[in-house]
Amino acid sequence: MNTDSRNGIVIFVLCGTVAGLLFYNADGRSMVKLIVKALLFLGFLTFIMQYVGVRVIRRIKRWRTSNKSPKDTYDSVRERHLQSKQQEAVNKIQDQHDEKASSYKERILIPREDARNKKKEEEHQRFLGPAWKGKGDKLGGEEIDQGVKSVGSSKDAVKHRKLPEVVTRPIVKPEPKPVIPKKVIVLPDEPAEGTADSVTVSLRTPLGGVKHRRFLQSHTVQTVLDFMTTIGHSQMMYTLATSYPRRVLSDSSNQTLSQLDFRGRVTLNIEEREK
Repeated sequence: MNTDSRNGIVIFVLCGTVAGLLFYNADGRSMVKLIVKALLFLGFLTFIMQYVGVRVIRRIKRWRTSNKSPKDTYDSVRERHLQSKQQEAVNKIQDQHDEKASSYKERILIPREDARNKKKEEEHQRFLGPAWKGKGDKLGGEEIDQGVKSVGSSKDAVKHRKLPEVVTRPIVKPEPKPVIPKKVIVLPDEPAEGTADSVTVSLRTPLGGVKHRRFLQSHTVQTVLDFMTTIGHSQMMYTLATSYPRRVLSDSSNQTLSQLDFRGRVTLNIEEREK
């Protein structure tokens, strides 16, 4: 029994004793006797609960443990057996993986690493070795007797040297390519809003943006294509097309907006050219 339980019992007994004395109107001497009797009874009850009760509870637990059903014992033994089998299977699979990894290292990785190191060693030796190996080829010119030592051998070598015709031929510089001047796009002035023959053209970009500008019906489709170029879409890669019915306007660049029956407000799509 813990300390909190003991304190609770003491308080309960004292409160009951005091309540009984007040209820029966006992005098002081009777009250002291009753309190002493209550304390003695409380001590006896605590002794019984502390020693006898704990031992009885322990014996009951042991009896229940000893009377455990054979089925529970069999299930626990079977479960431990299954766990042991599973652990053995896991260890066996791990050993197989370790054996395969070791075999792969011996058969593949180590020979590959040796071959790589050998190749590096050969390249290192080739780099540190002499710059020229083998027999030289004759380039041309008169043969010189190697046994005769002449004065001014460098000049004689120049005299006897015979360069190929390709080396002695003068270098012809290619003609510079003509510089093609870049086309400067100059858009006509945008007509004022509310002009009678004006057309508001909306260009829908591939990223979903929309650009608006007003044109006259006398302007050509090429003017609208130039406007598309000014907003960052080159005519070499992009073109304009109507939504429905779909019509590509690159082939009609010389026609006017009036000839294409564009009036009021028109929406065109910027599309990539077909390759």
